[in-house]
Amino acid sequence: MHNQISTLEKPRDAGEAAIDGLLGGMFAGLLMGLTILLAGLLAGETPTSVLERFSTGQAATPLSGSFAHLAVSSVYGVVFSVLVYGLPRRWLSIVPGWLAGLLYAALLLLLAVSVLLPGLQSPLNQLPLWVLAAGHAVYGVVLGQRVYPQKRDLVA
Repeated sequence: MHNQISTLEKPRDAGEAAIDGLLGGMFAGLLMGLTILLAGLLAGETPTSVLERFSTGQAATPLSGSFAHLAVSSVYGVVFSVLVYGLPRRWLSIVPGWLAGLLYAALLLLLAVSVLLPGLQSPLNQLPLWVLAAGHAVYGVVLGQRVYPQKRDLVA
């Protein structure tokens, strides 16, 4: 008779966790950007004007906005992944990755709308809250699924 043992697969060290977070954050940020882009298109904006909102300087371009967004998404992905790496395995086995990512994204959204976007006078702050929330939700769920240690069933 076979026994199933549930284990958590974690990166071997914090460096691997950081790399996982960098790549996971970039991928999740890409999908978040596409979500916000789609919402902008539905609201009648052009793709160019939506992507320019992500720019941080005076010379806003769609390319600079896209790169700025992916850079920030990658950094936040590293932070999430390294934080998760430091959590006890017991906690990791209780909370699913998508939920941990969603909670993390909710904290990022709160930080963005209350401090970062107003402080930077970012044009992203002009988007409806539901658009920012939908983008952050996509980011969090995807990030959590990509970098959170997953349960693996091993046959013993």
